[in-house]
Amino acid sequence: MRRGATGGRLTVGIGVSHRWVINDVFGYDFSAPAAFLREYLEVMIPAVAGKPVEHHGARITAVGQLPPSHAAPPPILVAALGPRMLRIAGELADGTITTWTGPTALEEHIVPAITKAAESAGRPAPRVVAGLPVSITADPDGTRERLEQMFGSAADMPSYRAVLDREGVRSPADISLFGDEDTVLAHVRRFAEIGVTEFSAMPFGNPDDQARTIDVLAAQRDSFA
Repeated sequence: MRRGATGGRLTVGIGVSHRWVINDVFGYDFSAPAAFLREYLEVMIPAVAGKPVEHHGARITAVGQLPPSHAAPPPILVAALGPRMLRIAGELADGTITTWTGPTALEEHIVPAITKAAESAGRPAPRVVAGLPVSITADPDGTRERLEQMFGSAADMPSYRAVLDREGVRSPADISLFGDEDTVLAHVRRFAEIGVTEFSAMPFGNPDDQARTIDVLAAQRDSFA
């Protein structure tokens, strides 16, 4: 019903989160996140397609069928960054959506790994959605400092630390796209050139900078068409 209400534009994004969230905050087992993700997708994909499900697995039991829908099932993207997650995403899902991941890690690791997995499984070319903070601003250094204060701790999470290391940077602030219009657009266009199919901008900065960033990027939306 929700996909029909959005004119077919709904995409479902899922991920396994992080050990400190799952173990420490919610008290769930995080011992085998990749195996859990594979099993979850094996249940979810037929379920959202309206097919009956009868699954008795190591971590999940699911029996039943969702109410029928006239809308096509939504595409499913996995927040996959590591090799095992990318393999699962390529084999079962429609693609990946990344964060805190720069162009080098995408070009040399993310895009090749998920594309190979999809090809091996006989699936269409995957969507690769790259998400990063963006700000068209006259104060890139100050904006970068504010982002470091808010999100710098992400560098301590193993999955993000791994892709930051692949990029050769210390912090999420080092790969965020801040600067004047020409600088930002040059960085955004590079993502299209390395196999990223969609760019998900997270406008950052003061309200005026965010509004200008949205306006400029909206005019460039066909760059990934």
